Amino acid sequence: MFLNQANKFLVYFFALIPLSIIIGPAISLINIILLDLFFIFLLFYNKYLNIFSNQTVKVLFFLYFYLLINSFTAIDTDLGFSRSLGFIRYIFLFMAINFVFYLNKNKNNLLFFWNIVILIFCLDVFIEFFLGSNILGFNSGIYKDRIVSFFKNEPVSGSFLYGFYMIIFGFCIHDFDNKNNFNKIISILIIIIIFGGIFATGERANFIKAFLSTLFLVIFFTKFEIKKKISFLIIFLCTIAFSISQSTTLKQRYFNLLIKPIVNYDSGFLSTQNIHLKIYEDSLHVFKNNLILGVGSKNYRKATCEKQPNISRIYNCTTHPHQVLFELLSEHGIVGTIIILSTIFFLIFKILRVIIISKNFLQISCFIYVLLAFLPIIPSGAFFSDFNSNFFWINFALMYASNNKTNIFSKI
Repeated sequence: MFLNQANKFLVYFFALIPLSIIIGPAISLINIILLDLFFIFLLFYNKYLNIFSNQTVKVLFFLYFYLLINSFTAIDTDLGFSRSLGFIRYIFLFMAINFVFYLNKNKNNLLFFWNIVILIFCLDVFIEFFLGSNILGFNSGIYKDRIVSFFKNEPVSGSFLYGFYMIIFGFCIHDFDNKNNFNKIISILIIIIIFGGIFATGERANFIKAFLSTLFLVIFFTKFEIKKKISFLIIFLCTIAFSISQSTTLKQRYFNLLIKPIVNYDSGFLSTQNIHLKIYEDSLHVFKNNLILGVGSKNYRKATCEKQPNISRIYNCTTHPHQVLFELLSEHGIVGTIIILSTIFFLIFKILRVIIISKNFLQISCFIYVLLAFLPIIPSGAFFSDFNSNFFWINFALMYASNNKTNIFSKI
């Protein structure tokens, strides 16, 4: 009886992941820790301890030990150590999600609640977009054309939606050919609604990633005929263009601040007037001064916001470089960047053949999300921050867990 209850709680905490992120970082952290603790209990109770001999798990613990070592070479050891120490929860989250999918073969039930939460969130995004405030009265305030929705003071709605977009996309088109016409239409509508929600938030970087993810999945992995793929592409682009042309807000966010500067080179898109390029330049300067080991995880703010010995440059004070590759170089140096990227890409490409052959669209969608997380130049949140780490490691875990051939528990 108790074992069955523990299994149920594991599934409940898994189902609550999106909602806990919306409620706040503390609740999200508690939810993941509880999920991890129930998983660890079940791991010992069921005597699955040989999972620690699994190659993937070993590689993740290797990454964890590197992060701990890196913290001792940081400018501020306490800052680096606090972030690195807590990374272990994502290793157990990865294992726990694999365990949940291993025990529960019906993926529809596991992800159904996620669908509901994300669609409600999208509805709230559209309400704020058209009415100026969400259902709780929150609005963008100082962020002007950005949507905050339930996040109140932070314009991260686009990051949240994109974090689950590819999971829901893969979930909706999985076994698409065997669905009846009604379910096919519902599935397509869900995808359009979530993509539209990302578009409406005004977060250009997440829109670009969602756009590229959609194209990549439809063009390279679906079985649609070439004509259907071309038709989809044309309709897709025309819908986006029409939406931008009909909305002053979207025109400002996407045309005036993104498309127009690219088309018109003289507008200064590639000049020093672009704040992101200024920060990128700063991060490269930090990297050059800390070439081998970097300044340490979570220490970019120390390097740019506080005066450092023998550094005369005045930096743009910011918590992170706003681009994952520049973040890795500046905080982890050449050695750390090679270790982190090699570790993650080794774990990605060791199952690539299975991903391609199996045609499991939930797995493929998560693979695309993980791959595009390292897209060059496009701005991003801090890679090792709690908020962004949640999305990356959830997608990474589902990339393994959703296929019996790659689930780490399938060969125990």
